[in-house]
Amino acid sequence: MRIKNIYIIILVFISFTIFSVFLLMRPTKIYSQNDRDEERTRTAVFTYVEGTVKRQKNGEGDWFEIKEKSKVRSGDRVKTAEKTKAEIELAEATYVRLDENTTINILDLYKNVKAIKANVEVEGGNVWAKVKELSDEDEFAVTSPVARASIRGTVFRVTTNEDNSTQIKVYNGEIAVSPWAIEEYGRVQEGELKEVPGPKEIEKPYKEVTLEQWVEIVRNLECITISPERKIIDKKKFSEKDSDEQSEWIKWCKQRDKKVK
Repeated sequence: MRIKNIYIIILVFISFTIFSVFLLMRPTKIYSQNDRDEERTRTAVFTYVEGTVKRQKNGEGDWFEIKEKSKVRSGDRVKTAEKTKAEIELAEATYVRLDENTTINILDLYKNVKAIKANVEVEGGNVWAKVKELSDEDEFAVTSPVARASIRGTVFRVTTNEDNSTQIKVYNGEIAVSPWAIEEYGRVQEGELKEVPGPKEIEKPYKEVTLEQWVEIVRNLECITISPERKIIDKKKFSEKDSDEQSEWIKWCKQRDKKVK
């Protein structure tokens, strides 16, 4: 009986040794704290998804459907289908919301305990942004193919039409709008941080200056429209009681704003 027990102990020891050797031989990727910190600094999270949302990694290749709590990274493109709405938390208390049939490019995303740097391009469709009060070190911009809105802390909406003309409405706070061309900026590759150039304010008239020069401040309950040629078509006040402000998506965005205060 004692000899049998000894054989069992030897067999168990040999089996454990073989298993340990097998584990040591397997290729294992070790994630350092720096790797985990880097992942957090360059990712955003979907906090709400209703309908069909797809992601294109680094702006090229196939599109993959994503769900709530999925992550997107700097350089990714995201699009929504019909009867779809979605919300992305880019950083603490900073959100962008997508209407149906909307495509965005996350040109830049970098955040740490000291600052956030983000640039989201609205390629087409409707985007609502709620941005926390930013510090002097923070940089946050939402662009269309023809215009760029620099934000410090506000609630606003960007609509990019099929001809690339762009309408921007400010619901709270103010933004600085300037002309924009993605060709001058370039696509950000995965893992690359690219600084967004700040606009420069000059004197009027806007239509007689070059692409990089004009800047228009758009304040609370003001609307500005930019042509495909990157010129200001119109700037005026609007009311939240206007008929085009009564869509279910806009009402949903306002409800979400109250929840994430």
